[in-house]
Amino acid sequence: MNPLITGVQYINDVLRIKGEVDYRTEDHNISLCIRRREVEQGLEYPEQYMFTTELSGSTFSMEENINRLFDNKKVYDGVIWDFFFYHDGHYTEVKMATAAPNLKEIDYLPFSNKLFKAKPYVNGRNGLSMLILQNDLFAEVSAMTFDHGNCSIEVEVSGNIAHKDLMNKFVTLKAQKREQEHLFEYYESIRVESTSEGKLLFNFSIDDLFEGYEFNKNEIWDLFIELNDTNSWSLDLPVKRTRNVDYQYRQFEKNDLYRVKPYKTGHNTLALIIKHAEIYPTMDEIYFKENRLLLNGRIESTNYDLDKLDEFHSSFVLKKRHTVGKELTYSIEKEMDLLVTNQIFDLAVDVSQLLEEEFIRNKDVWELFLRLNTISGNSIDLSISAEKINLLKVEYEELFTNKMIKFKPFVNGKKNLSLYFLDNASSQNQMNVAVLGSCFSRYAFSSNAYFNPEYKKYYNCAYTQFHSSVISLASDEVPIDLNQVEDMNDSNKKFLEGDFQKNFFETLAELNPDYVIIDLYADAAREVIKISEGQYISASLAFRQSQYFQKFMGYEVITHENNDKYFALWKKSMEVFAKRLREVIPEERIILNLGGFTNTYMDKDGSVKNFSNPNRIKANNYFWDRLNNYFVECMPRCKVISLKDTKFIGDVNHPFGRSYSHYQSGYYKEFLRRLNDIALFDYNNGRNKAHNRREEVLQVK
Repeated sequence: MNPLITGVQYINDVLRIKGEVDYRTEDHNISLCIRRREVEQGLEYPEQYMFTTELSGSTFSMEENINRLFDNKKVYDGVIWDFFFYHDGHYTEVKMATAAPNLKEIDYLPFSNKLFKAKPYVNGRNGLSMLILQNDLFAEVSAMTFDHGNCSIEVEVSGNIAHKDLMNKFVTLKAQKREQEHLFEYYESIRVESTSEGKLLFNFSIDDLFEGYEFNKNEIWDLFIELNDTNSWSLDLPVKRTRNVDYQYRQFEKNDLYRVKPYKTGHNTLALIIKHAEIYPTMDEIYFKENRLLLNGRIESTNYDLDKLDEFHSSFVLKKRHTVGKELTYSIEKEMDLLVTNQIFDLAVDVSQLLEEEFIRNKDVWELFLRLNTISGNSIDLSISAEKINLLKVEYEELFTNKMIKFKPFVNGKKNLSLYFLDNASSQNQMNVAVLGSCFSRYAFSSNAYFNPEYKKYYNCAYTQFHSSVISLASDEVPIDLNQVEDMNDSNKKFLEGDFQKNFFETLAELNPDYVIIDLYADAAREVIKISEGQYISASLAFRQSQYFQKFMGYEVITHENNDKYFALWKKSMEVFAKRLREVIPEERIILNLGGFTNTYMDKDGSVKNFSNPNRIKANNYFWDRLNNYFVECMPRCKVISLKDTKFIGDVNHPFGRSYSHYQSGYYKEFLRRLNDIALFDYNNGRNKAHNRREEVLQVK
């Protein structure tokens, strides 16, 4: 069937559509419907609305008020709803007839609550869509003071909203913590209600605002005006500030190691910036030999009274460094007591002994910190500055507790002291591998010339579980009717069956592969569906495109709208997953592929172009890093393959099409080369152990 739109009117909040099909409408169960599009990382059409459709012969028509149409529907800035024809259980996207009117002349119309506006338009597939945008509303500071920790901000909201309509909304000032300085993702927020009737005036104490909040790093809290309507729609307006903000930092009363002030961001918006006091542990001398690190230095400050420090309760902390997004995080730490006298510290640490129980991998970085406590009970971790020290002539030493690793101290990019670890050997072998993940890992084991045409000389990919979430695999079995997935190919049907039946661990135990290669794409960028408290299934692309998926549309979908919530569930599942995986294969034979999406791709003419959704890609990569780091925490002896130090980008010539998941050919070849390095290392390590055991036997004889 070919449903065609022949006419569209959009006047006075009413949308009218008429069209025609190539058969008599009365003979079929049909209806015009609109479906919310989410193609970036979620379910394509998780929400829909069926219109009351007038049918006559081969024509159809509908008329609907847009306020009623989108009542209690998910609405946010930039959301797109596509029009479909629903007939006999199938959806067909409607197309615009050649003689249909030009919709470019149609203007946006605001909803009755004035928060958003909408208009119909012809999409790139010549179909009909509805685009919803934030209404033309702006929040700007009209008056502001910041004195002795008390802040007063008066905000004026302007644009396409009358004052009486604004006063009918529930309006708050909302401070939202930026996840990273250059990543505008928000999971934590604090709200302040207006203290004056009839105008938006917010008075608050900085100490009261952050009462009970535990600071552990520098932070930025962006300020918004939050407008809430009675139909549960909400809109956050960044608080604009055109004039310069020149306030001094104010120390928090209950934790004077941190200070705060309002400031104007580079986007001319208002934010609160929180920084720790300017306290600098600075190294004067260093000595490194036989795995022992000896150093002495002093603690200095330009704006903090160091007599407030409790020198008898200070400590030295060695932290394992990870990269999340564009910032550094630390998940594992080793602590030892440290005596500080009159702001002078002396440190003697046996690195091999301190890290004896830790699994050290190639290119690990551990950073050195001082943990300083105040007499009032507050604490802060500060990097040890090495600006005065030249470490260029320090040689690597073999780690006494792990002779396959060497390390040395070095001055990192921030001029602070760190330890850098490297493998002490490498080797090669032929292997059976299993893959849990996505194209990031599985395509390396493809004979296609674009990937690795000779990989079968070295590897046999004995088992693949594609696009399954850790949350799903760690949960209980969900019944599946394979007779209802006839529209899937055999491979996808097998993957779906494994996702439902949760037979991943049993299959691994039976196959006993040399390595299991895992990437967390499914959890970084896709949702899971909650069947019951202990049952989850993965919302993979192949599953969503099947008719069988329609039977699961009514279940709760765990999305990435709040990644903290998703992460909390994922962490619990990851702990179960790690325990069960260790029962069937040693950690040393598990390889985590860190993955990561690309922002750019090579076009057909050889030019480099950007994907159209850089913010979504950045957010996905940030969350993927969080998942990877916790995976390694749960399985510290696993091996890791990271191609983040390469310059590979996407490629329009990828056999499976252009995508920020599909890289240039060299990416997959480099992945296999690094897998070879791991296999070579393990092979030689095993031979050395066998040789040593043989020598021991001969000595006994």
